[in-house]
Parts: sequence; structure tokens; C-alpha cells
Amino acid sequence: MTIIDDKGKLFGWINIIDLFVIILLLVLIGVSIRFFTQKKIANEAKDFYVVQVRGTELGPEIAEMITKGMQIKQPDGTNFGVVTTDPEVGPTQVYVTTPQGMLVPRAQPKMMDATFSFLCSVPKGSSEIKYGSQSFKAGAKGFIESNFTKFTVYVLSIHSVTLQEAQEIQQSLQADESTSAQESQNTSSQESQQTAP
Repeated sequence: MTIIDDKGKLFGWINIIDLFVIILLLVLIGVSIRFFTQKKIANEAKDFYVVQVRGTELGPEIAEMITKGMQIKQPDGTNFGVVTTDPEVGPTQVYVTTPQGMLVPRAQPKMMDATFSFLCSVPKGSSEIKYGSQSFKAGAKGFIESNFTKFTVYVLSIHSVTLQEAQEIQQSLQADESTSAQESQNTSSQESQQTAP
């Protein structure tokens, strides 16, 4: 028995061209199912939250990296949220015991605290905000990551926001981003004009 007979049939059963067409159709069906399933997952209903945290005992260079619009990443590298406020940065407050036995606050000059808020989303109806293996709850201590670093935070507050409010926050961040990009472009063009003979 030949593999392809004189009529062009594979094992005397199906035409080789028909087989390629069937395989192509199966591949296209599989790709389209995956495409539409992914869109459905992306458009899945979500609950949105603004979480206010305080990053503690940060080095000055790490505190300076926290900026409005910074992406917060899940431990697996996917996006978790975006910083929505400029951070309030100040020296870390530590408590020391005086010779009289009193506990008093002192500023730690080499360490910084940064308080900021970020917007995140969870699947609709979820009872908790999961970040990696930890849950964010007001008063809890945990960690968050950006593209640059990982640091410890205390969760100060959690507020739910509507889809419309979340979209307004994201639009505001995009507008701020485009404004700062335009300002930096104007500054660089002014500098090049000043250096031109």
C-alpha cells in the first residue's frame, strides 16, 4: 500500500490538499476561540479600589523612584495597579527611649517614608484584594513591587471606586503623562536653541 496513490489520496482515504485545508481550518478555529475567550476575560467585570499605603524605611533613592503614574507589578510581573498621587516623602520616624525611660519619636535621617495611593482592580464580587500570596486589608503590613524595586508598606486605607471614577483617574494620569512629556520636549528644544550658534 502506498502512502499517496495515483489519485493523490493519502493512504487511499483523503486527498492531500483536502487534508491541508482541514488542518488549516482547525488551526484557525482554535486561534479564533482563544482570541474571543481572551477578550471576554479582559472585559470581565471588575471592582476598583484606591489603596493608600505608607512605604517605610526606604532609602532616599527608592523614595524618589515612587512617582505618580508608576506601575505596581504583581510578583509574577503582571500589572497590579498604578500610583495615583504624588507621594508625601519625609524622614522615617523611629521611637527611642530617653534616659528617663520615656519613648519619644525621632527622625531617622538616612531612611525615608513615602505615603501614596494607588488604583487597583479585582474580579467583581471578590471579598479581598489579593497581591501575590498576601491580602491587602487596612492596617496590614505587606510589600509591593515596581519595575525597579520591592518595598515594605503599611496599608492605611482602602476605598472602593466605581468604574466611572476609575476611568476618570486613569484619564487624569494619561493627561498628566502627556503634559509632562510635552513639557520635557519643549525644554529640550529650548536648550538646543540656546546652544545653537
